[in-house]
Amino acid sequence: MTSRTFLYSGLSDEVSSVSDARRLASALPDATLVVVPDPNWTHCDFFASTDVADAVYDSIIRTMDKILEEEEEEEEGGGSGGTK
Repeated sequence: MTSRTFLYSGLSDEVSSVSDARRLASALPDATLVVVPDPNWTHCDFFASTDVADAVYDSIIRTMDKILEEEEEEEEGGGSGGTK
């Protein structure tokens, strides 16, 4: 069984660089890397920035909504219903 995986990285992340995140994403099945385009975005910004909702959380919610819509369409069309 596999699950879709979304990895988020910042351009100035000192804990996990974008290149490290790319390497991890390529090693995982069905992984997507999302890089926050702010050149100053660091590891701590993922939990401490006042802009985290705009930079990350809103994107996560949109992605989850899109996945749910796709799975609902598959179920209505007789697809596998999101079982991967």
